[in-house]
Amino acid sequence: MQIKRMYLKNFRRFKGAALEFSPECTLISGPNAAGKTTLLEAVHLLIFGRSFRAMHMKEMIMDGEEDAAVELDLVKEGVEHTLGLYFGQERKKIRFNATEYRSLTSLIGLLTGASLLPTDVHLITGQPQLRRSLIDSIIAQVDPLYIHHLSRYAQTVKSRNCLLKAREFKAIDLFEEEMAKSAVYITKARVDAVQAMDQIAAREFALFSQESEHVRLSYLSSFGKEEVSCASFMHLMRANRMKESYLGFTLAGPHKDDLLIHLSGKECRLYASEGQKRSVAAAIKLAAWSHLACVSSTLPLLLVDDAALGFDALRRERFFYALKSRGQVLITSADKLEGSWSQLDLTR
Repeated sequence: MQIKRMYLKNFRRFKGAALEFSPECTLISGPNAAGKTTLLEAVHLLIFGRSFRAMHMKEMIMDGEEDAAVELDLVKEGVEHTLGLYFGQERKKIRFNATEYRSLTSLIGLLTGASLLPTDVHLITGQPQLRRSLIDSIIAQVDPLYIHHLSRYAQTVKSRNCLLKAREFKAIDLFEEEMAKSAVYITKARVDAVQAMDQIAAREFALFSQESEHVRLSYLSSFGKEEVSCASFMHLMRANRMKESYLGFTLAGPHKDDLLIHLSGKECRLYASEGQKRSVAAAIKLAAWSHLACVSSTLPLLLVDDAALGFDALRRERFFYALKSRGQVLITSADKLEGSWSQLDLTR
């Protein structure tokens, strides 16, 4: 996977811009508020179908303008493609070569990639939704059916919650049966992905840690020790039904699961220092990239915003050395990465 050129129109501060990228490492440097992160945001938008800092598409349109566009010329498996997203205040259109789409989920899987961001520490300290979202974004890039099951599960949970609030139990079994099919698919896919990332994260964390430290990942499932099956999910739903009817919402299922992160046997969010949390978060994101590289037909892109990432000099040097083997990497930094960091052979 390689991006050759990117074009922007009315995207945040860029009225119009055209950029070319190195097939390996490209450094985007400049002072604060110069628009470095905006360039990564544009690429991120076409990988994941969402921004990492905007809740709504209209926030990315330049003030005073009606619409905006991001377009990429890229090479995938030796074939050249054009991928573009064109959006206004109330509409959007995706074009992949001559094919047009309307839903942002259509973008997922056209490009593959991972991102390292200054806010990644929230993976450790934030709500479970952030960790579930990370796992989902990895799986969805290589498994289109996973997106279907996520959507189907969310719809049936909403319908079940309405029936719980109304105390209408006659039809609830039908919704729970549909929930079970998607819940099993989602849970099994997440467990497999986390098990793979657990092994990789342990290696990636060695870039930032002392030899005595080790990181472990595990998936906390609503199934507990039960077999992940439709029958066990239905049993769980029926066991919780009366309690949930008083609360008006579903207490268990993939929408309540979590990714557990331990550092040297202790829960990372409770016992790790701030520097350790940043290092663990970076290791998890690199593990996500490595897992994608293993299950994808092409090397994923790697986006690195604010290249310092709060690391000390030694960890910083190890980190940049490790980027050399990651395919195409886009890096932003307020520094020019002189000295030992120049080992990356950066295109600036």
